Amino acid sequence: GRSLSRPFFKQQSSPIKPELSGKISVIRTQSTDFEVKLWDVLADWNGFQLFMHHLSFEFSMSNLLGIVELTQFQQFYHFDRVNLDTRNSNTDIRNSNVDEFISLPMEKIPRSSIVFNKDLTIFQKCACLCEKYVLPGSVHELNLSYKTRQRLVEDHKQLFSSKSIAECACIFDIVVQETTSLIFDSFWRFRQSNTFQEWSDKTFSNKN
Repeated sequence: GRSLSRPFFKQQSSPIKPELSGKISVIRTQSTDFEVKLWDVLADWNGFQLFMHHLSFEFSMSNLLGIVELTQFQQFYHFDRVNLDTRNSNTDIRNSNVDEFISLPMEKIPRSSIVFNKDLTIFQKCACLCEKYVLPGSVHELNLSYKTRQRLVEDHKQLFSSKSIAECACIFDIVVQETTSLIFDSFWRFRQSNTFQEWSDKTFSNKN
């Protein structure tokens, strides 16, 4: 089956063409009573694919790949997250909301071969995800703050042995938050495209 061990949207000369596709060009955004937000795009399968297609032109597909795989990790360990004692955890984890996740069309998205690997412990999964997205020079290295990266690099050196299972379940929350803030710039550019306008008109025609 498909997995997230490799990018499921390969960056190539002819990217995957979703249902609505075409050359991206800038248009004037029309004023509507219903404003489509990033969360609306990510929650819809066609919108998700179109946005990933847009990110391929900005060479920033890794941002959304990271958000997807780390959100799968958050959801997989949901029951461990709710047992977190935030009083004795570090600042990043104390700021986590253990019951909230980014809404994604998970039924359509391939499962992560790391997150859903039954042979790996949560500590090993954390190490693998760090090696994929966090460590300097990693294949899908994300643009994280120095503080966040260094904290995770240090945890990785110890193979997360100093963390509880509940802490590990929340450890990538700050990575998802920082990476999501980065893709907002790409989203606003995406909103100016004909592709977005066509998708928005089709998807939300009853709300405008």
